[in-house]
Amino acid sequence: MDTITIIGILVLAAFAVPVAIVLQKQNREKKKLVQMLAKLDQENQISITEHEVWRNKLIGLDPVGKKAVFIVKNPEGNQVNIVDLQKVARCEVEKFAIASETDSSLQAISQVRIRFIPREKNQKDQHFILFNEETDQSLGVELRIGNDWIEKFSRIVKIGMKAA
Repeated sequence: MDTITIIGILVLAAFAVPVAIVLQKQNREKKKLVQMLAKLDQENQISITEHEVWRNKLIGLDPVGKKAVFIVKNPEGNQVNIVDLQKVARCEVEKFAIASETDSSLQAISQVRIRFIPREKNQKDQHFILFNEETDQSLGVELRIGNDWIEKFSRIVKIGMKAA
């Protein structure tokens, strides 16, 4: 082999090995979240048939039991939220932004969350925080995920409203 080929192989390996390690770690984390979901299914007699995993978060839906589930895996402890969609009047994606100090027309998104507004006025709203600038590195797919899941949750909520 000539020198250029050897250098090319080394450069490729220097790039490919770290990428492979990161992908392997992400897959392990996703598997752990799915395992947590399976355990949650058994403990709460729910059956999440549809879910999505990104970073350290999982969002899911039990259409039969009419439950929404959100799991955040943290080193200090896992956060699990379950919302009974039968008790929800509507849900929406909320986006909070902070205006730039130098140019008020520029805004940075500080939080994206799904808000569940209960039918009972004396009950508090519930939230699935999809992105928080204080704990998450960067905003990526959270807006798309929020909008996709709002559609799914809203279908269940509307069916529940017609039945009530």
